[in-house]
Amino acid sequence: MSRSDWIASAAALAAFLSVGVALFAIKYARDSAKHSGRSADHAGESAAEARQLREIEAERRKEERERRHDDLGPNLPAEIEAEQEGELLYGEITVPRAYRVRAYARSGDSLTQLSVDPVTVPNRPLRFVIEHLHPEQSAIHTEEIFFHFWPPEESDQVPVWSCGCGLDTSREVMGDKGHWKAKVEVTFHDVMESVW
Repeated sequence: MSRSDWIASAAALAAFLSVGVALFAIKYARDSAKHSGRSADHAGESAAEARQLREIEAERRKEERERRHDDLGPNLPAEIEAEQEGELLYGEITVPRAYRVRAYARSGDSLTQLSVDPVTVPNRPLRFVIEHLHPEQSAIHTEEIFFHFWPPEESDQVPVWSCGCGLDTSREVMGDKGHWKAKVEVTFHDVMESVW
């Protein structure tokens, strides 16, 4: 075998090996593409699951804040029995913690702000005048009392606490819109009527 035959044989062998390597590289590239596609699918599924878990956790935290907000609100009775002293009708509520408070008496379409202590003391009755009875008046005019409550502030000289629900709790910022609102019916039984 001559030298040129050896070179030609070596070249043919190199070409054959190159084709084998090329075929192997193509197969490897296809397998890698399949694996990459699967990895991308798994990554997409993992991202979707992570997003879903974040949404579930955010919803759980929101529900927990709302439940805490509701738990921290004042628990008022469904109705207040007005008590008469002379020409005045008094009402009373007791709340478990300190709040800033405003109250409004509703009679028909009319709302009248009541004079109440601006800050409640925990577990101590908050007594207030509901309305003034005129001598000829035989029934109470006030139908309901609307209460607006806010958490106390440092200047209130009571134990300070916060709601933590994320809503604004400042009475100055919120105006008359209470952080918590409650509506309580007012009833009155005239002692003189029941005697006669």
